[in-house]
Amino acid sequence: MTRRCPECAAEARPQARFCPQCATALPAEEQPPPPQRRWTWRRLVSVAAVLVVLVLLATGQRIATRVLTSPTDPVEDAIAALAEADLAALDATSRERDLVERDSALLFTKVLSEGYTPPEHMEVDQWEYCAPGDVPGDLSVEDAEDTRPDKNHACVRVDYQIADAAAPITTTVVQVERDSTGWIRDWTITDMDPFIGEIDITNELDAPLTIGGAPIPIHPLDSANLTPQEALIGTYDVATTEPDPDVDPELAERMTLFEVGETIDSVHVISEDPAPAPAEVTVTDGLTIAESVVEEVTQQVHDHLDECAESDELRPARCPMEGAEFDAGRHRSTDTVDWTIEDYPE
Repeated sequence: MTRRCPECAAEARPQARFCPQCATALPAEEQPPPPQRRWTWRRLVSVAAVLVVLVLLATGQRIATRVLTSPTDPVEDAIAALAEADLAALDATSRERDLVERDSALLFTKVLSEGYTPPEHMEVDQWEYCAPGDVPGDLSVEDAEDTRPDKNHACVRVDYQIADAAAPITTTVVQVERDSTGWIRDWTITDMDPFIGEIDITNELDAPLTIGGAPIPIHPLDSANLTPQEALIGTYDVATTEPDPDVDPELAERMTLFEVGETIDSVHVISEDPAPAPAEVTVTDGLTIAESVVEEVTQQVHDHLDECAESDELRPARCPMEGAEFDAGRHRSTDTVDWTIEDYPE
């Protein structure tokens, strides 16, 4: 298809910019406008289908999160870890994960492996959505305010007993928070304080002791200067322990007279709202003479008394018996003395 020059009407190629006859500049060829796209019903259906799929995915994600996760999940995991005295597993249920970093002589696995008894009958009572930092007094009472709950935070009430079934029930509230990322957003404990109490230790007994598996300072002045030590809720045994003969040989020698490793006391640690005062442990007595020492001393006493009984004197030397030499003011003498021991002292 050719074009015509507007000056001389000569024919020119479609791509030509000047007339081949008169060299007149040819006007630019106008391009036809692109055809307008029309929203056909198929395109509308496709877009609507995509929107429906996105809505269903978002709804499904929310439903799956509600069905597959619960605010009580991390609390149940923490209760199981506490029952096993597993400090690492308990720490893993917390967002902060700072249990092992706390400055306490009692927050160590070795402490929990010796002389520690977890709480009994520890279980989740109920839960509700709450604002961060709230500590509701009674979760069974609905909030009077007509407000939309924050479904990313919840308060879980936990009941437990210390020592035995006859002990009173202690209640504490654990705060949990939903993860901000992930297809299924799990719940995590935000504060481990409901599982932590304190012990105020004073050792007035001149002997090495342990609480759980942690050594207690021997001298009262040293132990009295200690700040209360954080400890997991539960029961801790206070027991005697072997001193280090290289550090204190005199104490090590003296402690051979007593039962070592014997539990002489126990302390109960709880955590509740409001937080209780630290559990106090003041050890003033409780050492028991070792059975081997008792047997040895008893045998020595028996041997000494038997030796005294063999004497034919009225007043055997260094013996706890003697016979009367005077009767109603009159002198009495005898040539035959025979001692018989009827009962040995305890």
